[in-house]
Amino acid sequence: MGVPHDSFTLPILNKALSSMRIDASLGKIIHCVAIQVGLDVDLCLCNTMIEVYMKCECLGYACNLFDEIPQRDVVSWTSMIAGYISDGHVNMAFDLYNRMRIELEPNSVTLVVMLQACFASETLNEGVQIHGYAFTSGLLMDWFVKNSVLRMYVMRQIFSLKQFATIRQVHRIK
Repeated sequence: MGVPHDSFTLPILNKALSSMRIDASLGKIIHCVAIQVGLDVDLCLCNTMIEVYMKCECLGYACNLFDEIPQRDVVSWTSMIAGYISDGHVNMAFDLYNRMRIELEPNSVTLVVMLQACFASETLNEGVQIHGYAFTSGLLMDWFVKNSVLRMYVMRQIFSLKQFATIRQVHRIK
């Protein structure tokens, strides 16, 4: 058709592939095209490639790509963490989250993803730590984070009225 591949079209194709959750062969083709046209260092493209590989259960490809990204952003980290959680590798998600915190601060989406990992975790320690981080960083003001914290405690059946009052009070301070 003569339409050139660029940093806009390839991530859109990746998003479409991610939503369809088909086998990774088309994602690999897009990745090869990106390398051929010199877009393999484009952060947006790399982030969407990670999502494609994770959703197609190609953990190795996603890890290799993640490791090759020279300047990862919060989306890169969160995509990998979410992929690990989706594949049932909760401990690897926690390890990656701790590595991320050395390089940059998580955002509210990262915390929601991590709190989802806490639903599957054997202990509540990680969830309490993430709740504490959300509180001290101000990210607990985000309703998605609040709801995820609440859900984590409810699912672990240790939620108390005192904790709910704290969440409500924090929101009033805003």
